[in-house]
Amino acid sequence: MADRDLRFVLYTADDGTQYRTKQDAAIIAVGGATPATGAVEVTGADNHQPLPRGLSPRRVYVRTSGQNQRAVVCMTPDAPLFTGAAATIPLQQLGGAAVTYNRHRASSERDHRNFPGVELD
Repeated sequence: MADRDLRFVLYTADDGTQYRTKQDAAIIAVGGATPATGAVEVTGADNHQPLPRGLSPRRVYVRTSGQNQRAVVCMTPDAPLFTGAAATIPLQQLGGAAVTYNRHRASSERDHRNFPGVELD
């Protein structure tokens, strides 16, 4: 298996704030002009803050027969995989070719930064 090709992308939080994070280029490419995860690769100068600790991004759990469940982070609330418009996604397997996974369920973003008495930097 080739090394992962992680690229900087923008994550749009539920409140509209954009953060910088990374996602594998193979996942970004799924869906072509309308990426299945809603990922937009950051190119050139970037002044976005990194994804804060305590903010759990929205994700979709996917499954394939005979395999464990995997989670795919969706970068926008209207990403086709998150909304259900895309029902499958090919994911690379360790030491092998990509396998098509089926959308199982979506999990909303969770912000753990605002709990009283808990301070995160």
